Amino acid sequence: MVTESTEPAGHSEIPDIPPAIIEAASAGRLVLFVGAGVSRLAGGPSWSRSAENALEEIVEKRLIPFAEAEQLRKEHPKKKLSIAMDISQNAGSVLDFDRIFSPPENQLDAQIYRDLYSIGVPIVTTNYDKGLDYQALREAPVAGSVQALSGAGPQNVAIPPKQKGVVYIEKKDLTIEKLQQPGLVIHLHGSIHDHKTMVVSTRQYITHYRDDLVQVFLGKLFEGDYTVLFVGYGLEEEEILEYVTQKSQTSLKLDAQEIKHFWLYPHLGFQEARFRHLSNYYRNHCNVRLEKFSIDRAGYIQLADVIAEWTEVLRRKVRAPEFLDKVRLIDKVT
Repeated sequence: MVTESTEPAGHSEIPDIPPAIIEAASAGRLVLFVGAGVSRLAGGPSWSRSAENALEEIVEKRLIPFAEAEQLRKEHPKKKLSIAMDISQNAGSVLDFDRIFSPPENQLDAQIYRDLYSIGVPIVTTNYDKGLDYQALREAPVAGSVQALSGAGPQNVAIPPKQKGVVYIEKKDLTIEKLQQPGLVIHLHGSIHDHKTMVVSTRQYITHYRDDLVQVFLGKLFEGDYTVLFVGYGLEEEEILEYVTQKSQTSLKLDAQEIKHFWLYPHLGFQEARFRHLSNYYRNHCNVRLEKFSIDRAGYIQLADVIAEWTEVLRRKVRAPEFLDKVRLIDKVT
């Protein structure tokens, strides 16, 4: 079982939860940042596989010869996706983004999505698929009551049944205030629900992260009172993680004492030196601490076990904003 240790995790398959994450969950300040590794556990493609899917589609549509596609195989995934999008657009065609990026339809209720969503904190995701949306938009009735923290009296305040969550996919909805909504899912890069919202190509990334709405949202998220836990990010997504974290002025302060943000990092034992250097890099330049978990035995699917264990601890600690508001009100009047 996961313990709440103050010591750094060793080479463990299931690391201890850092106390800062526990505290943030209890204070209603924890935000999950979910990457492609989560969708992969539900049968979705990797970033590289998505790029290959796009190339295969334009070959199948006879938009380019197979020989040309072969010459592009070793390019960076984002570059391949950008090229495939350009070729498709120039030919008056539209890529099938559902097929390119999504897990199988029968995996919308995969355990990894259920575990993450059940923690009960706001979720920001750079994924395009509908797995987390499925959890947010279905009924999840939960009722209960709260008591004064001071213990001054037996007063209870009823909490109404939990309603459906909310999913945001458009750039205009990127406001920090929305993180106060229980059951929230924000798609930072858009969603396959609306292909026009998706940030996929190099030009789209550059434009997206220069946008004032995006910069203000990320700045307030990483410089404010929130603690962010990155889940499902690996080597292929490092570029995305840097895009996100380096929008924060705090991340550039080399003398920052408090590390508020964490990355659940898949680690191979023989790469200890690499991990040490990367750990220092992300701490010094992004204000992010790497929490490694060993994938020596099980591979990347070990993330599912880590999330399952952490979920059991965190969902007992989480206090939604409206819960905390009621508790503070009770304490004030008692």
